Amino acid sequence: MIFCWTKLVNRLQLKQSKLELAMWKLGVLFALSGTANVILTTRPSTALQLAANNQETLTFSVDYKLTSEPIPVDRKQEFLELFETNEICLSLLSSGGKRKVEEGTLSTVFKGYWDDICRKTPSLSQRNSDSRLFLTDTDSKFPGLTLFSTVCNGCTLVRDSAGRPKYEFLLLAEKQSVSGAAPVVWLFNKLTGRSKESENDFLKTSNEVKSSASVVDSGDSVALQFEVDAKIYVVFPKTLLNILPTSKEKMEEQGSASMRSAIVRDVDNAVAGAVNTFLQQKSLASDKL
Repeated sequence: MIFCWTKLVNRLQLKQSKLELAMWKLGVLFALSGTANVILTTRPSTALQLAANNQETLTFSVDYKLTSEPIPVDRKQEFLELFETNEICLSLLSSGGKRKVEEGTLSTVFKGYWDDICRKTPSLSQRNSDSRLFLTDTDSKFPGLTLFSTVCNGCTLVRDSAGRPKYEFLLLAEKQSVSGAAPVVWLFNKLTGRSKESENDFLKTSNEVKSSASVVDSGDSVALQFEVDAKIYVVFPKTLLNILPTSKEKMEEQGSASMRSAIVRDVDNAVAGAVNTFLQQKSLASDKL
């Protein structure tokens, strides 16, 4: 009886461990999906190439648009002028100051990434002489592991059909590193195909993530509008599907919902932060008069 009870307990513990491991792996996959403009990353290969190597591809897709409340302005041109300042741009990229953002060097390598993405998606705006590169840092914590990511976003200031300024952001590349218990880090690297040597290298993304921030009319005033279009491809061994607690379709549905929640939070913070930055700049300008 003791023997049977022990076997039963062991089986239950094994099932629980498998479920926990599956959920942890699912969490890792979701972590690789990230948030708006920042940690939307996976391995630097196309989904089709990886799928051909006995891999499975999950596609998480999110479209989201947010328009702020009317912004109090004395004249519409006032907001348009301040909208082009570096402070507004940084506020949008940092999710309202909640993440570290710094400007990087738009090197030949990053220019090549940018041009390659635009060739594949002609609807995207080409980079120009005023295009810039920004680096955003994030971290995600899991049991036994912390994932650090730095994401490269290209930024171009263009003009809409009415001649108003509009920021367009495009995910170009990323680099990741992990810290934690050695066995957990090893498992993470196995799942993601990352190596120690790649931790210091920016790798071209295989995802399709673009966003924009523009000024729109809102009655007698103006409003700030932010749009995100993200398609994330998470690739992993097909054998992993056998231990995940749901179907591939359900994973994509749940993953997209999870990613949408993160994007909504970040975009809401970005818009609120940019509006607050404008109001502060407006107040400072008034004080100088």
